[in-house]
Amino acid sequence: MLKEKESYIYLKGATNLMNSLELKCEDGLIIMSSENNQEFDSYLLNATKINNLKNLIFIVIPDSYRPVTKIPSPLAGAIEKAKGLIYMVNRLPEENFTFNRPLQDLCVKNKCKYVYIYDPKLQYLKEGIAANYREVYEKALKIKKLLENSKEINMTSEIGTNLTFSIYTHNIIPRSPVFPKDFYWNQAPEGEVMTCPVENSFNGTLVVDGPVTGMGQPENLTKWTFKDGIVTNVEGDDEFLSGLLTNLQASDKRLKSLIGIWISEFSVGVNDWAVFDDNISNCEKVSGGIHFAMGNSEGLGVDRGETFHFDNIVKTPTIVITDNNGEKITLSQSGEPTI
Repeated sequence: MLKEKESYIYLKGATNLMNSLELKCEDGLIIMSSENNQEFDSYLLNATKINNLKNLIFIVIPDSYRPVTKIPSPLAGAIEKAKGLIYMVNRLPEENFTFNRPLQDLCVKNKCKYVYIYDPKLQYLKEGIAANYREVYEKALKIKKLLENSKEINMTSEIGTNLTFSIYTHNIIPRSPVFPKDFYWNQAPEGEVMTCPVENSFNGTLVVDGPVTGMGQPENLTKWTFKDGIVTNVEGDDEFLSGLLTNLQASDKRLKSLIGIWISEFSVGVNDWAVFDDNISNCEKVSGGIHFAMGNSEGLGVDRGETFHFDNIVKTPTIVITDNNGEKITLSQSGEPTI
């Protein structure tokens, strides 16, 4: 009985995700998955039946075929005719700029709603994916408005973070599970407000206590020091930092050191249903937490041409916004959302 109840909860979350695409029964849908996601796949496939979606293509990418370095022409042709694509994949750094991002661009070009899920876990179907999507959307818009009126942001934490910076207030993207008009991609679980710090305003110390893209949750804290947006020092577990550099070099062979890389993103989590774990793509959506990225700014800030981008979760930040009127607004207090 317990297993049946849990299966129902997972199916409800999968249906929630499927509903967000707002597809008609005759619309083309592609579900694409890497190996070892069979159970997650099965709930999505059952959700297509509930939604009476009959024009379905289901693709499994064998591990032996990866990394995928270009979009196969049959897939490109299918996307041209589809109205939705859900892609569940165990992340490989070599694919980030050779397949994953071009795939997103192709979906946007063809107005095919695209949802990607990195390192999927069943629990997401009863946590962040099971969110009230309208509430996540409205919270994202509220945070966006606050950030647009910001003059300076101060962030501290009990473990040593102490940062001051401003942001590009004209370039703030509220990401939610809802597809606004003329917006054709999101991630599941979804719910963050993303922008980029003005590079030369970003100064101080960032102490990371959560997962890092491609590396999971480190055993020890990592301490990054920034001067005018550039890393001047990094301290932490030597093996972890060596592994991180190797991981980034798989995506960008020009990279020689972690010293000298640039800050490239500041993002606020707004999904009250998401729960912290070891997966960056899930953790960056948790309300009260934030993440910073380094490397390619993905159009949010200055384009320096890097082909790597990695996120760093801070679970317990205190974030204070000073707005254009000089008023101070606390966005998060020790990781607890206050907005």
